[in-house]
Amino acid sequence: MRRGRLVTTPRPSVVEARVRFSTRLNYVILPIDWAKFPESLQERGFTFSQRIPAVPVGTGISLEPPVFVARKGNNRLDMNTEKEVFGVEGNNSDEVFSDYVLFEHALRTALSADYEDHVSFFETIGEIKVRGSTNALQASRALYKEKASMFEKLSTIIGESVSPLGLRLASTNSVPISEEWTDLRIEPVVISPGLYFVSLVYRNRKREKCSAFLKNLEDKALKLVLSVEQEIGDALQTRSTLKTVAG
Repeated sequence: MRRGRLVTTPRPSVVEARVRFSTRLNYVILPIDWAKFPESLQERGFTFSQRIPAVPVGTGISLEPPVFVARKGNNRLDMNTEKEVFGVEGNNSDEVFSDYVLFEHALRTALSADYEDHVSFFETIGEIKVRGSTNALQASRALYKEKASMFEKLSTIIGESVSPLGLRLASTNSVPISEEWTDLRIEPVVISPGLYFVSLVYRNRKREKCSAFLKNLEDKALKLVLSVEQEIGDALQTRSTLKTVAG
């Protein structure tokens, strides 16, 4: 099936996904009991990529690793104790959140203070490659046809013909460094421009909002690509019809 000049294939499908759910805390001194925390993680199925060194008995101190990494199945837990950023990363949104909840339980066990009172924000990040119904590069170049005169001016300035290479949208009422922020990109994959690269960042102070955004994130990426392709296809079909009528 053809719409304008876009070649269509079956409905969009996920080729590859990387998903992350994390939180940033704001303690002055992170009150984790490092004698309990690794053991608590192990009880929940995590294994460690490193050993936490022990200190001599009687010193009354514990060593806090600047970066702490553990794994569970296909998922990776990382903790930057200096920045107080803790997250779980994997290739399936449901599994990532499930393991984050397990990590969270272990964290509560090891903290000597109330965890919820020291959260700056939660964050969901998704980087998903999608095989669409159309070639991503062709679809990208079909965006913003109503702005063609502007692109011509820009092309004249730099001496090379240029056109859009994707779509980027962000929060209307906040800035990128805010604790509440949304950032969406849909563009061709650089090394495989027939595929779409869908990047989503969602940051919020409320855990339930961030976890709701994470849920079925892969399906959201498919729907985003499908919506873009339908919009471009409808626009091209309309232009083709108008040209036929005018002719």
